[in-house]
Amino acid sequence: MTADPPTPPLVAPFRGERYAAKDRLSALIAPPYDVISPEERARYAARDLHNIVHLILPEAPPTEDRYARAAALLAAWRGEGVLKTDAAESVYVVAQDYTLPAGEVRTRVGMIAAVRAEPSREDALRPEGRPARAAAGDADEPRVYPPGRARSRPGARAGAHPDRGACARSPS
Repeated sequence: MTADPPTPPLVAPFRGERYAAKDRLSALIAPPYDVISPEERARYAARDLHNIVHLILPEAPPTEDRYARAAALLAAWRGEGVLKTDAAESVYVVAQDYTLPAGEVRTRVGMIAAVRAEPSREDALRPEGRPARAAAGDADEPRVYPPGRARSRPGARAGAHPDRGACARSPS
């Protein structure tokens, strides 16, 4: 009788990717793709050729697959050094300031880590990186960022090495 292979940890560090250009981050970042209107997308895209909207809300002529175009663009950015992979695995601490309707400012502190996917359940982490009840707009993202690869929304998803398994996020 053979022993079952060890179960990977539920949460694990990973080597994240960042923009190499730290001096112009405001021209490169955008809100999550599912809250950007077409007009806002155009404004973010015009800010910089390397703005993240080119990956998270890809556009292409009708004869081309916009996701294939985004995947090729991601590979090109990596090859050109636009994105750099961190030297060591980490669990990333994130702090987000936000304002309540009454005007009170609060800070949400969280972490970004690789997360082991679980078998499908209504509230479980899923291999394709979203909970079972995810919004319809999320259905497109795995075509650019397949399981176990980079994710574009820090704080909601995290990349993992292919040998560590799929990447997922916790349900909202």
